[in-house]
Amino acid sequence: MKPERARQLQVCLFLIATLTVEVVPAGHTSPALRIELRGDTLLAHSVTPGGVLYVVGASREVIEPYRSPQNRPRQERLDIERMTVIHTSGQDHDHDGRLSVELDRPIRRGVIAAVDLSSGQHAMTPIGVGPRPFHSAVKVDPSTGTLSLGLRRALVLWLRPGLGAWLAQVQDGAPKDLDRHRLRSLRWPLAALLPWPALDEEPVRLDRLDPSDRLVVVDLESMTIGFFALENQEETP
Repeated sequence: MKPERARQLQVCLFLIATLTVEVVPAGHTSPALRIELRGDTLLAHSVTPGGVLYVVGASREVIEPYRSPQNRPRQERLDIERMTVIHTSGQDHDHDGRLSVELDRPIRRGVIAAVDLSSGQHAMTPIGVGPRPFHSAVKVDPSTGTLSLGLRRALVLWLRPGLGAWLAQVQDGAPKDLDRHRLRSLRWPLAALLPWPALDEEPVRLDRLDPSDRLVVVDLESMTIGFFALENQEETP
């Protein structure tokens, strides 16, 4: 290798799960995290006792069916829908490994996921739709401090197990999109991800990466969720 080409650390994203696969970290012997939805309440099982659970997702419901003239072809009908972006959290205050998180309204069609802050374990369940894979390209560039997504709209949760989480709702063409002139291409500064829950004092920004970091991306158009882990490896010449 030429002397002027110093070795660099490259952050690679590996897809952990796109459907209902739960990840148990090495050496972790407790049961995998499980979630279920009952009305407007999410129930979680096998949470780290006393731990915090982050919940993200999206739902879509018809609020006004389109009423076309009688002679209008059926395929031209267009319902008016409401999209709800879900981001909330809960804590296992009684240390029994179970908790419930209240949502704003019942979810009839959508997808929801939960991530355990302490262990990094995650679980996901689709509601009213069949399981579908997450297709977007996802890339983190540590040299520029940016996250790139091949999506129009997304909810991004960045988790550092045992420490905290950062959150942002990103949109193609928004002022913070560094790639706003390209269609269906998002490049978002990591510094724009803010701590969740928000703190009263000056927010701590995500200014460095850690091999334990987890990334959850909710595609708000397709209502699919991708789970990723960050792993540092040395670049080969």
